Amino acid sequence: MDVGIDDAIAVLFLATQPDARIVALGSPFGDVDTAQATHDAIAVLELAGLGRVPVAHGAERPLAVPLSLATYVHGTDGLGEIGAASIAVAGSPTGESAADQIVRPGRQHPGELDLLAVGPRTNLGHALQADPDALGRYGPWSSWEVPGRRTRWTPVNNTTPTSPMTRTPRISCSRHVAPGS
Repeated sequence: MDVGIDDAIAVLFLATQPDARIVALGSPFGDVDTAQATHDAIAVLELAGLGRVPVAHGAERPLAVPLSLATYVHGTDGLGEIGAASIAVAGSPTGESAADQIVRPGRQHPGELDLLAVGPRTNLGHALQADPDALGRYGPWSSWEVPGRRTRWTPVNNTTPTSPMTRTPRISCSRHVAPGS
């Protein structure tokens, strides 16, 4: 999650759901650079009382196109110019890459976790480069888009063989959730 305002709301929403537990979060670039997104992720999790949730510093740039941040959407701090960069946080990133943070829990708990991927999917790309089966270990409520993937979200996904990985449902919760775009 690049943890713009919309992703912050998603985290806060999930934190209130009795059938969801956020077990990890990976922060890529997107609305802001990766360092700010990581800081914002930690700040939002701490605000939600989830300061122990591990946050992995994610991808710094896209795999194949130039970096283009969307600071015009949620501001230069990613959270609507509230001064998020100056918010003191107790936590720090885990030191594990966001891609590894996608691969490892899937291997440790195959089929038990769902993956909520919002924002740029570069961390997913890196995870698939490291382990082509990584996403297949996540549960049926997971929300990322892979062309041809058939889930309960199929009506809102692009599922043709040539479709780009673009549209994804913004909220899904079931059992345990590992946001890690």
